[in-house]
Amino acid sequence: MKTPSITLLLLLCFTAFVSAQDMGLEAEAKTTTSHEMIEISEEKDAMETDSTTVADPQEMDKKSRSSGLAVNIVQNNVGGFFPVFLGHVNLRPNLNATWYSVFWTNPSFGTLDVGGDLWLETGAGLGFSSPNGKWYVNPSIGFTHGKLLSGGERTAIGDGIVPSIMALYNDKVFEFEFYLAYYKALRKEGPVTKDFVLNWIAPGVKVSKTFSIGAFYEQFVLTRITEGDPHSIYQWLGPYVKVPVGEGHFVRFAGGWNLANQEATGNEFYKISAFIALK
Repeated sequence: MKTPSITLLLLLCFTAFVSAQDMGLEAEAKTTTSHEMIEISEEKDAMETDSTTVADPQEMDKKSRSSGLAVNIVQNNVGGFFPVFLGHVNLRPNLNATWYSVFWTNPSFGTLDVGGDLWLETGAGLGFSSPNGKWYVNPSIGFTHGKLLSGGERTAIGDGIVPSIMALYNDKVFEFEFYLAYYKALRKEGPVTKDFVLNWIAPGVKVSKTFSIGAFYEQFVLTRITEGDPHSIYQWLGPYVKVPVGEGHFVRFAGGWNLANQEATGNEFYKISAFIALK
C-alpha cells in the first residue's frame, strides 16, 4: 500500500495478539492490520491483528492448556502478505498473558529499491475471558521497528508504539470480532513522521458447524503527517465467509468495496486470513 492498519498496516495483529490477529497500512500492521490488525485463546478462547488482526475463541483446542502458539497468515490488496505469530500463557482461570509479532513483508513499508528495512511489529498484553467463555478481551501494547513511522532512511528500533485492543464474542449462533490500534511515531529520524489508526469490525452468523457468514468493515486512517493533511487510506465494506478446518483452524475471506480512495488504493478490496493453531 502506499502507506499502511497497519493491520495496514495490524495490522495484527487480535483473526494481534491477537488471534489475534487481520496494516492496511495492519498494521492489518496490529496489519492489516495491520496496523487487519490475530487471536490467542485460553481453553475455548482464541485470539485472531488480522491485525492484527484474528481468531475465533471457540475454534481453538477445547482442552485446557498452560500455553499456546498460533500463526495467522494474512493477505490483502493494500498491505500485501504478512504472517502474524500469536502466543499465550495461562496465568489463572479466565486470564492469560499474550504476545504477538507481525512480519510486514510489503517492501514499500521499508526501503523499496533494495527491499530492506522491512517493518516489524512486536507486543504483549493480557487476555480476559468471561465466566461463560463467550467473550474474550485482549488489550495490548506493541512497538514497531523499521522506518515507516519515524521517517528515517534506515531501520530504527522502536520507531513507533502501538496500543491496541481486541474483543471477540462467540456462541452457538453468533460470532463477533472488533479490533482497534493506534500507530504513534516514537522517534523522529527524518523530516516526515506519521501516525495511523487501524480498526475493523466483523459480526457474523454461524450457518452450520462448518460455515459462517457475516459483514466486514475495516478502516485505515493517516491521523497525522508532518506538513500534510490527515485522511483515510482505505475504508472497506463487504461480506465475509469463514470455514473452520479441523480443530483450531479456519480460513476467512472478505471482499467488497473501498469507500475511501484518497491514495489510489482501488475501488474494491479483498482480505484472506488462514488461522492455524500450532500448539
